Amino acid sequence: MVEGSAALAVGGLLKHKDQFKGKKVVAVVCGRNIDLEVFRRIIG
Repeated sequence: MVEGSAALAVGGLLKHKDQFKGKKVVAVVCGRNIDLEVFRRIIG
């Protein structure tokens, strides 16, 4: 999935967090379009 601001990926992770429990999820963030510290807090 490619999406410029990562909002779609973060939204999917938040809505379906239980489905990703125990799985490795990789998000490629580029272009400084999201603060990495905020991203870490969101995906916890």
